[in-house]
This record gives sequence, C-alpha cells and structure tokens, in this order.
Amino acid sequence: MSWTRTHNWWQALRAVEAELDSDGHIPWRAEYADLFGDPNGLLRALHYRWTLLVQAQTDPCYPAGRSGAAFEELVDAHPGLLAALG
Repeated sequence: MSWTRTHNWWQALRAVEAELDSDGHIPWRAEYADLFGDPNGLLRALHYRWTLLVQAQTDPCYPAGRSGAAFEELVDAHPGLLAALG
C-alpha cells in the first residue's frame, strides 16, 4: 500500500469513528469501497483500529490496576467504536 493510500485509509477510518461517536451508525459511502472493499471490510478495519489502540495503550506488564485503568480510559474515549464492534 502506498503512503498516500495508507494516509487516505487512516483518514477515512478516523472520520468513520468520529461519525460513530456522533450518531452511532456505521456510515458507508461509495468512496469507501476503494479503501475497505465493502461494509464488512470497514468493520474489520474498525476492529483492527480497536486492537491497535488496546495494544498500544495498555501494558500487561503494569500492575493490574493501571492496565485496567488504561483500558477503561480507552472505553470511555471510543464509545462509538465499541458500539459498532459490540
């Protein structure tokens, strides 16, 4: 994937997440087909984003209290994303 395509993919994914946070529905637009293939591809991309967020912002080496707090902060910060994946 080229840098431009990667940039467009992430930009679209962030826009989708922002829309999820505002109205709770997974948006689908014709221009997303080139980036995600179909609505299921978009859903897989959203799952990938959540997985990366969890891996990057929680640390299993921390005491359980801190790792749990970091996870709760993620949950609070991404309500639309989790609702879409739920």
